[in-house]
Amino acid sequence: MAPSLRALALGTLILITMASCSTGQVNSVWSDTSRPPTPYRSLVLFGLTNSAKVRQAMEDNFISALESRGVDTHSSYHLIQNSSLRYITRVRRAIRMSGAKGVVVSHLIAEETASSTPPPRLSVIPDHYPSLKDYFKRTYREVCAPDYYTGYRALRLESNLYDAESGRLVWSGRSRRLDPHSEETTIGEVIATLVSRMGADGFLPASTKSGGQFAE
Repeated sequence: MAPSLRALALGTLILITMASCSTGQVNSVWSDTSRPPTPYRSLVLFGLTNSAKVRQAMEDNFISALESRGVDTHSSYHLIQNSSLRYITRVRRAIRMSGAKGVVVSHLIAEETASSTPPPRLSVIPDHYPSLKDYFKRTYREVCAPDYYTGYRALRLESNLYDAESGRLVWSGRSRRLDPHSEETTIGEVIATLVSRMGADGFLPASTKSGGQFAE
């Protein structure tokens, strides 16, 4: 896999073959404060994109970042085809097949302006975020639309952690702005910082080695 990130809108195909970020740090985070965080020891990973190649790269990078924590990981591309991600019943079946306790859903957010900066800690999230079903259906529909990445000014990687049994959101994080023309930081390092922050917030087992840096 190439070491940098580039998003190109080519008709109905969004081909993201590389990934990089100027800092690789987590920019904003939300977590469920209504109950103490519980470390998830088994996760199934979903990369939402209409490119099977990019989906596999995203999910594989998450697995690499989670290995040091002893998390039992499952790539969704082994369980469900790209064309079936539009059907939430098949997505749920794939989650059950994995046997995972948590579900991580990740995608690249296209921003219309390069000047917007989310706050470090979010207290409010959009209405469709708390439910895995609602978030997955809406995000897949938006991300895979032919014009979603057309004319984007900035990109961020968002990752949401859901409880597999209840389908409720427990953690959400966004990377700092991604620079599609930089090769300073790989997509694997961006994902590693998100995983590191997720663990620091108490939703993953303790790491056996030092992870990426993040800032509040």
